[in-house]
Amino acid sequence: MNHRQDGLALVVVLIVLTIGSAFALLALERGLLGLRITERSEDRAEVFELAEAALAVAGESPQSRAGMPLVPDPGADSVIWAEQLRAVGQPLAPPGLATENRMVYVLVEDLDVGYRITSLARDDREQVTVILQSVQSASGEQRIWRQLR
Repeated sequence: MNHRQDGLALVVVLIVLTIGSAFALLALERGLLGLRITERSEDRAEVFELAEAALAVAGESPQSRAGMPLVPDPGADSVIWAEQLRAVGQPLAPPGLATENRMVYVLVEDLDVGYRITSLARDDREQVTVILQSVQSASGEQRIWRQLR
């Protein structure tokens, strides 16, 4: 047996273990990233459902919640809408849906042609925000529906 090769096996095993560990850490990191993406996707779906339910509840009898239109009109700016909804919107808990620590607000504006209904829903960590808006005619027909981004 050649004594010069006694340490070579140890070096080879250490290199293989290092490469194996690197692959294991990479797989773990990708798995955690996938988990975070899935959680965010689930949160977004739940928050969207809450915002949509709030829009539907407010749309059932908009005249009872209606107020004056916002001046100036925020247009399609979701940041301004979010601020306005938190400031002047009415908190709402749609029946049949668990709001838990989520925030749900709705604002109904009485326009000349009907009602503009805007809802805001946020998850408990305030990372996912959904703002939905619809315009209903005075007869109750929904004419416009959109998501503000």
